[in-house]
Amino acid sequence: MNRVKQISQGNRPPHRPPIAFPVSRNKKRGLNNVAKRIHRIGYASVVVLSLFCTGCWDAAEINELGIVVASGAELENPADPQSAVKAYVQVARPSQLAGGMSGGPSPSGNQKAFMLEEGTGPSAASALTTIQRRMSRRFFLRDRRVIVVGEAYAKRGLSDLLDEMIRNPDARLRSYILVAHNTSLSKLLSLSYPLTRLPADAMVELEESHQAVTINVVQFLKVLTGKSDPYAMGIRMLNTSSGNQGKIFGLDDVAVFKKDKMVGWLRGEASRGFFWVQPQSMHMRMNSMSIPIPGGGWLTSQLVVLNNVILPSWGKSGPRFTINLEVTDDILENMSRLKLDQPRDSKIAERTIEREILKEIVLLLTELKKTYHADIVGLGDLLFARYPKQWRTIEARWDQVYSRMPIQINVKVHIVRSGLIGDSVLNKSTSQGR
Repeated sequence: MNRVKQISQGNRPPHRPPIAFPVSRNKKRGLNNVAKRIHRIGYASVVVLSLFCTGCWDAAEINELGIVVASGAELENPADPQSAVKAYVQVARPSQLAGGMSGGPSPSGNQKAFMLEEGTGPSAASALTTIQRRMSRRFFLRDRRVIVVGEAYAKRGLSDLLDEMIRNPDARLRSYILVAHNTSLSKLLSLSYPLTRLPADAMVELEESHQAVTINVVQFLKVLTGKSDPYAMGIRMLNTSSGNQGKIFGLDDVAVFKKDKMVGWLRGEASRGFFWVQPQSMHMRMNSMSIPIPGGGWLTSQLVVLNNVILPSWGKSGPRFTINLEVTDDILENMSRLKLDQPRDSKIAERTIEREILKEIVLLLTELKKTYHADIVGLGDLLFARYPKQWRTIEARWDQVYSRMPIQINVKVHIVRSGLIGDSVLNKSTSQGR
């Protein structure tokens, strides 16, 4: 009763010590032996494993490495397709990169933040080996961000360069590929860019500025091993506005490849047409475009949003494609008689921009299909993904089918912002003067 009363009143019963069962001496001795055996096995395991953990056996200090930030390859004699290959490596100087601001010239003033070395060999890999033999430091290729090739070398084919990069475990496959346009690689890679210490950084910033269609080694290889043809952006040297400030880089034209060999350039309106149909162009900030307006004057528009969809279909006559573009634009300048605050004139402006974009895409497709017979838009991959069985019936003659395949283009433009005034400032000043 007292125990029940204690529990009902919330008091815990008194603690009782656990019952100790007697253990024999032999059993205790056996348990001790097992524990000692476990400890011995643990010590032996630690000793054996330590033999395989010899520290950073492949570590290298930064003062033992030549950090390659860019490389290049061109023919020693561009007029001879069988000429030897001249390779270039742009190696950073860590002492010149340390301290100071992240951009601008090197801290020591006249000394560059990089050095450019060159070597010659029958292939790109052997030419790099020639340079390595003269270098006191081992090449570190994992920071290489840009690979620039000469135009003549690109026309001969990039197979040896790509094969070396795939097999080299130190190569960085995310490096961008560029083709030098009317420029020698020695001048291009030795140029001191005014805004960055390393020219390679300036090239990468141009590639990542969302104003050009970029491609790296992985993407190039993926397209090359697929059903379409690769491409690359062209780079050339441009004069700055003030001549005493040197030169800068420019990415404008597009190098067209047929398999691994370059076959030509897309320039002007054709290159702009290529930007409209690329999937990555939806994230681009394209330069403004000036468009002549019927009746005189022009409009300058700026791309805000781009949605492009390429749809394959297969009928009785074979494959065909439909390209749908939906563009949202801002008006940066109105030097025409149009009053953009009026719905009628706004529609005229939209239709005019649509015709200009349509013309650029038609020029692109005509040049690719009739002149180069190259599919850098990726139509073959889209067709194979959608109709794999039918693709096998035309794969052997895809070039002929591609050249005469019908492609329908639909462009829709929306002007969302035209400014605080609908009329041109010139028109308003003229009307007020009257």
